[in-house]
Amino acid sequence: YKQFAYLACGFGIVVIDTDKLEVTDTYFIGKRGADLDVLQVALNDSLMYAASTQGLLYCSYKSKYPGDYRNWNWDTLLIKPKQLSGIVHCNKSFFVSYNFGDTSNQTSLYKKRSSTWEPFPNALKPYSHLILKLHHHNVYEFSYYNNQYKKFYHAH
Repeated sequence: YKQFAYLACGFGIVVIDTDKLEVTDTYFIGKRGADLDVLQVALNDSLMYAASTQGLLYCSYKSKYPGDYRNWNWDTLLIKPKQLSGIVHCNKSFFVSYNFGDTSNQTSLYKKRSSTWEPFPNALKPYSHLILKLHHHNVYEFSYYNNQYKKFYHAH
């Protein structure tokens, strides 16, 4: 975001200043500042989300320092938070994906609307091992199950 890159790591989040080509910060956002396996990071103008192996966290990074684990909150609105596979932000919307297994027919994509997460139609079936990618204002999903890669959302 802007000149900073937020890298999801097995212990938290690393912030890199892409202008200076240097690490500027590291966020340990697990309980009591412990390591937390972060799968993907997404942010807008005021919120930063971290999809982790333990669930989804968010921080109002404009008003609170995200390097302090106490400024992160668990998003309790999601179903089965420990099965998250990722999060992206595109065209003022956040999308989360789940990994429900090889042949699941459960909805595995959700879009944030106000204070809720609403099911979003998947482009690939079965809904397994999904990874979300953002590229040139498009959101793509990749399924390991059938090795497909398909655009499902285009920002106008």
